[in-house]
Amino acid sequence: MIPMIQCHYGVPSADIWKSGDDCVGISEGAYDFGLPAFGAVMRVIDEQNRSAADKCDPNGEPATVGVLLTMTDPFAGSRALHELEGMAAGQRMANGTGCLHPVKLVVGLAAM
Repeated sequence: MIPMIQCHYGVPSADIWKSGDDCVGISEGAYDFGLPAFGAVMRVIDEQNRSAADKCDPNGEPATVGVLLTMTDPFAGSRALHELEGMAAGQRMANGTGCLHPVKLVVGLAAM
């Protein structure tokens, strides 16, 4: 495995690395694994993660949800993007006014 610096400009991390021609690992920020089609939704998730507790009960225990997608699988097509957008929409609803447990998403990508 090659460190993340091969996949992403920025601060190196052991959470994302290169496997073959794909970047793999876990992102809870705006990093799109080098797949521009996922950039917008990853930025939305990043913003929602940072503001997850803003409208929630301050005593609510936060929940972190892992999302594992096959973003690079040729048979996934645009379905992976739509699935991730749906998860971001669910996160927005869960963190709406009066929520009890703020939800944060971490996105994992496995190479195919």
